[in-house]
Amino acid sequence: MGLLPDGDPPKEISRSANSKEVPRIPAEPAAAVVNNRRFSYLKSPAFWLICLSFALLSIGYNAVITQQVSLITDMNVSGAVAALLRGITLGIGAISALLAGWLADRFVSRYVTILFFVLAVIGMVILIHAGTISGIWFFVVIYGLGTGASGTLLPIVTRDIFGEAEFSAIFAFALVIVYAGYAIGPPLAGFMYDASGSYHSIFFIITAITIAAVFGIYFAFGANPKPLVRYSKPKKLT
Repeated sequence: MGLLPDGDPPKEISRSANSKEVPRIPAEPAAAVVNNRRFSYLKSPAFWLICLSFALLSIGYNAVITQQVSLITDMNVSGAVAALLRGITLGIGAISALLAGWLADRFVSRYVTILFFVLAVIGMVILIHAGTISGIWFFVVIYGLGTGASGTLLPIVTRDIFGEAEFSAIFAFALVIVYAGYAIGPPLAGFMYDASGSYHSIFFIITAITIAAVFGIYFAFGANPKPLVRYSKPKKLT
């Protein structure tokens, strides 16, 4: 290692006839070790399942939100009411984000995320069959609850699967893919409506990809079921 014996000054060691020079083996720089491990998460199927699942939910969410007013006004509802319903959907989404964080502190994020994604699927099924304003109100509540939690759950799921090492890089990369989903949703919905003259085709597609997102989250954690409860008792801040 190139170290001197305890108590021997460097001059005595260098002048000693019996001493032999110890070969110095350069240690691998810390930066090289980091570079060898950097971006290793890109090879993980779990990482891509997380990104794909949340991106699919984002495609459907932004497609529905941007077209929601047009959809409701097509049902002979006033623009003011349609805009109010859109605002309530977003407001319920904010409540959903808080609820998701509270649940993820107590239960494994795998099942919390699946719960909210399933609510999003149920909301889409309600929307497909909604023919009255009461059905739209039901959709607003269920779909708002299902989709508003994604922003809270994405970092929690990422941390639970990959830990804290390189969390910032992993989460940032995942966000890029999720935001790409947000960008795809509105033009896709508009194109499908112009091509078919109805929102039903795009709603069926959104329902299908949201179901795929549910399975993606399940398998991102591995095929074997994990315990449901995270802690026996919630941790208290001191």
